[in-house]
Amino acid sequence: MRLWSRTTFELAHIFIGHTGPVNAIDLSRVSKRIISASGDGTLILWDIRSRRLLRTFSGHSRGLACVAFIGSTSSSCGIQE
Repeated sequence: MRLWSRTTFELAHIFIGHTGPVNAIDLSRVSKRIISASGDGTLILWDIRSRRLLRTFSGHSRGLACVAFIGSTSSSCGIQE
């Protein structure tokens, strides 16, 4: 997963952790974290500031295509509250 600068449009960081394609992400502006869902069946929680993997959530038998933080308005999952 790649993080790009919104001001310079340059590559700022490459997050490495999934073994399959990243199908969805959501950004928490409050906690400065990203959650990513992958075809490898895992979710990964990332810290934007430190650019570190915080936790891998595994155990799904199939790939994941949607993820959202509670109360998120930026998710592309089609979830409506």
